[in-house]
Amino acid sequence: GDGDPRGSIEVVIIKGNRALSKVYYKDGYKEGSADKPTCYSNDNVAPALDAANPQSAKCETCKHNMWGSRIGDNGMKGKACSDSRRLAIAAPDMLNDPMLLRVPAASLKPLMEYNEGLIKRGAKYPMVVTKLSFDPAAASPKLVFKPVSFVSAEQLRQIEETAASSVVHKILGEG
Repeated sequence: GDGDPRGSIEVVIIKGNRALSKVYYKDGYKEGSADKPTCYSNDNVAPALDAANPQSAKCETCKHNMWGSRIGDNGMKGKACSDSRRLAIAAPDMLNDPMLLRVPAASLKPLMEYNEGLIKRGAKYPMVVTKLSFDPAAASPKLVFKPVSFVSAEQLRQIEETAASSVVHKILGEG
């Protein structure tokens, strides 16, 4: 019925932060918690200037950024500091109202493969409407990206305008 979650949404990926973002919670992230992370980075180089408790001068040498620094409930190895990528997205009919989509670690490879597929066709994220859904076969939430259609020339003009805005810089966490 109407109250059911939607299986997919259509968005335009306005712009993505080229760098990975990193987030570390000393006691692990609790679903739905509003607690600020212990440490975080929007450039994959060093902790953000306003990080609550920077764990290392550089992300590269941080013990929480090492593979195996976290063991999941399922016994799988991971990193205590989780990787994600910040994307500014918007509904195709509200291109001047961007919002943040944080693509979690498990969905980074599908995002990269989607990007490579677009490049092979001579396209980029902002040129297409993307259908976002979850992979029903994945054990933990994993995003699926599919191209739906090209945007119009008028939409592309709006997208480029929005991409250059301070709002998008803020969403992407760019200095």
